[in-house]
Amino acid sequence: MCVALCIRMRATGSGTPGQRDRRGNIPAVNDTIESPKIGILVVAYNAEQHLSQTLDRIPEDFFDQLTEVFVCDDASQDDTYGVGLAYQERAGHRPIRVVKHPVNLGYGGNQKTCYMEALRSGASI
Repeated sequence: MCVALCIRMRATGSGTPGQRDRRGNIPAVNDTIESPKIGILVVAYNAEQHLSQTLDRIPEDFFDQLTEVFVCDDASQDDTYGVGLAYQERAGHRPIRVVKHPVNLGYGGNQKTCYMEALRSGASI
């Protein structure tokens, strides 16, 4: 099982990042970076024994900054998906989404679809 953070920030200022102004200076980005939308990806396979403990390690006060926690089960042979759904139900206000793939995509395939799910949901980090 892996917990991954995908980092992507966008500058909202004028010009291209790294582009120099008329004087040859690179403009400061300071206030031009959007507030990031944070998502946590939990890529899981046969992780029913460890999934709840992994999710419990996310600090409570950090959840206020999260867009969502994505638990992506890669067609596990155990009850990883059921554990994820039970955790989601107990989590109350915590934004958790549990996804199960019908066929095993392998680690890279599961991770890729989890990233895509997070991006579709609006996460930027």
